[in-house]
Amino acid sequence: MSTPSTMTVPRFEGERRITFQNKPVPQPGAGQLLIHIQACAICDDDLKLFNNGSEITPGQQAAGIVAAAGPVTVTRVGTHGILYPVDYCGECRSCMVGATNLCLSKHEVMGSSTDGSFCPYVLIKESSFLPIEENLPFDEASILNGIISAGGHALNQARMVRDDIESVLIAGAGPLALAAISMVKILLGDSLPVVAIDPSLQRLHMAVTFGAMAFSSIPGMRLALGDGLEDGADIAFDTTGNGELQKACLKVLGKRGALICMNGVDDLVINTDRDLISPEHMVIGSNGFRLNELKSNIEIYQDKRETIVRTITHRFPAEMLTEAFEAYRSGETGAVVISNMDRN
Repeated sequence: MSTPSTMTVPRFEGERRITFQNKPVPQPGAGQLLIHIQACAICDDDLKLFNNGSEITPGQQAAGIVAAAGPVTVTRVGTHGILYPVDYCGECRSCMVGATNLCLSKHEVMGSSTDGSFCPYVLIKESSFLPIEENLPFDEASILNGIISAGGHALNQARMVRDDIESVLIAGAGPLALAAISMVKILLGDSLPVVAIDPSLQRLHMAVTFGAMAFSSIPGMRLALGDGLEDGADIAFDTTGNGELQKACLKVLGKRGALICMNGVDDLVINTDRDLISPEHMVIGSNGFRLNELKSNIEIYQDKRETIVRTITHRFPAEMLTEAFEAYRSGETGAVVISNMDRN
């Protein structure tokens, strides 16, 4: 497979402005693969760089084709695959138990500390490349590498502390929330009550089509307690990073309930006796996903493709990168995927 010597890459100037520049196509070294990116989904980290600017090209949720391979690699040129964005060591205590997302020796995260997959070509360690079947569309692979696996990881975090989940509350109804709803329905059953809360009526409508009950205000969450949540929610997922919503979730949790925080907030002030000790509530963080979870979700995809693919609501070519980010920024979409990064 021949590769060009240069590529056109986006430069995120800040204030929602994207320009383009030429860069050399990198060459793979020992243990590295050069990936020709075919699809990349936008995430909240990318949106921050769209707003604030960055010397690093964003893009974490990607799939592509091996264009070249460095020495000491076994992956063949032309192989289709998913790019796990975390540079994990495979040897530390976290990696040894499968927690590659929390590698104690990780040096880089694609799209954050090194150029990401809104470039046409990126370098990746072979150990972070997961081959896929050629019949798996690249845009669908990109969300398996992003919100779907993130939603699955959050659910796994919840199941570690609560093995009798019978009701779920989700703060937010955006792409991450839709993925969480999907994974709850897939792994815990269609009949399990899921309540979504979001100020956007359009997003709430999407959540309803995924099987959630939806409310557009905080008081509405209390109304949901009569619909299979009489004893409070067993698990609440916060996908928003909104401190007020996180506190509201704690109030709606039943005894032994857990709040899973999938997005960060600067300050969360809680009453430890009322909110934690008396009801034995738990507050747990969920950081991305593990490589082994990505592998298992590819298997889930084979049986539940129709449910998973519905989380993609918008697809754009690389030439419409700014329009894609504006759509995502509007708060009225599910997953937004950009396909084929070539701009030459």
